[in-house]
Amino acid sequence: MTYRPPSLPALGHAIRDARLDRGLTQLELAATIGLNRAHLGHVEQGRRNATYRTLASIATALGVPLQEILTRADAHEAAHGTAAEPPRAR
Repeated sequence: MTYRPPSLPALGHAIRDARLDRGLTQLELAATIGLNRAHLGHVEQGRRNATYRTLASIATALGVPLQEILTRADAHEAAHGTAAEPPRAR
């Protein structure tokens, strides 16, 4: 069986959920990792790809292993399919 990376929307959903679980705003997380808030927003919305370095920085800032974010993304994709978009920010 070949591993298929999660779609951008599923990955964005997983990042957003992990961020909200820790009670952080996009601005707080973006500032922590040295990223523009708009860029982070686009990653969470599945409209922009993130480099491995950015994903690793996000995971570190959230205090979770990168594998947890990927596992969340895989679970989201399994439940909602690849075309599902993450919910809008509250």
